[in-house]
Amino acid sequence: MPEKRVWIFKDKKDNNDEYDTLLIKNNYSPEFIPLLDYTCQNVDMLKSILITGPHALNLSGLIVTSQKSVHTLTKAYTPLKEEIRQQWHELPVFIVGPQTEQLLAQSPLYSHCHTNHWIEAPRALELIKPIIDHYNKKGQLLFLAGDKRRDVIPQALAEANIPFREVQTYATCPHPDLPARLQQLEQAEAEWAVFFSPSGLKFIQSALSTSKLLQPGQMKIAAIGPTTADYIHALGLTVHAVAEKPDAKHLVDAVVKFDTTGKYQK
Repeated sequence: MPEKRVWIFKDKKDNNDEYDTLLIKNNYSPEFIPLLDYTCQNVDMLKSILITGPHALNLSGLIVTSQKSVHTLTKAYTPLKEEIRQQWHELPVFIVGPQTEQLLAQSPLYSHCHTNHWIEAPRALELIKPIIDHYNKKGQLLFLAGDKRRDVIPQALAEANIPFREVQTYATCPHPDLPARLQQLEQAEAEWAVFFSPSGLKFIQSALSTSKLLQPGQMKIAAIGPTTADYIHALGLTVHAVAEKPDAKHLVDAVVKFDTTGKYQK
């Protein structure tokens, strides 16, 4: 049986990348195309916030929507007074995505911290109700976000009259090799394209506005999660598979299931 080519629009982590391993195991031929790069922003500002602490800043919660925000938080971290560190540990935390939650729990700020009071949701829309329900009518929320963040959370907080302080923790930019790689793909064929973020798709749109990658019916499309799938649908494209959880195993399972049964994997 010939191998089916799959375009994976992300960085390949290393020689043991799980997406690579599992796809090859299931008779696919993956090719990795890095879409995005990013730079940490406002590191000194975030460092000052960490040192000052939630009580002095009248913070009543922390909102983290991306793993990249966690990277910036880690870069800004400096050893804190035990009293301040404890304040951060006691602060309610609202997180988008299980991988973001896992990375935050491993960060130096929250190492050896109980996280049972944290609230995680798979996408921003589903995090709004818990934030509103748990808001204690005091202080403001600290919202860590990137330059491409959606308006879902800020609009909901404004409508609920919940004050928040937004800090842009990173800026997203296209990978420097992206235009050349996309031109190469225009001359090739694949059965699947796998996408991992709305911002990545936006960069494809800007690099090649007429790209066959974004034309209906050209190939089967898989998404790492519901937020990315929603964006793909908004482009008028069909999503054939969505990972039940945002990891390699569930993504590959969804692809294999569609190819085996023809059934959409939600």
